[in-house]
Amino acid sequence: MLGLGGFSGTLGFQIDTINLFTAQQVVTYAAITSTSNSIAWNLNSAQNATHTLTENTTLANPTNMKSGGNYKFRVKQHASAAKTLAFGSAYRDPSGLPLISTALNAVDVIEFDSDGTIMSLIGSSFNVG
Repeated sequence: MLGLGGFSGTLGFQIDTINLFTAQQVVTYAAITSTSNSIAWNLNSAQNATHTLTENTTLANPTNMKSGGNYKFRVKQHASAAKTLAFGSAYRDPSGLPLISTALNAVDVIEFDSDGTIMSLIGSSFNVG
């Protein structure tokens, strides 16, 4: 069984075999904030992140990317005045990175796959609620 740092015992799964889970396995969203027009995204603490825009800002290159990692960014538009979102140089998409919804309170979800240095856009849903 797998032992983790700070964990004295075993977990009920193995990392070298197929495991059967009898309940959903979920990576929850963690709220991240912007400072001085930049959103810092630490993937170790927020594999899936959510942010409500309060200013025109840039999603800075994330820290702690892992090869094979999948990451989601859920962004909510400002309630009274639409804001813009730009992306750092680590975010890539051959057809161009998405422009976010401009409707007030719109929610967009953007999903990335990483090779450890690049965040490749693999999907996006706009104005989902």
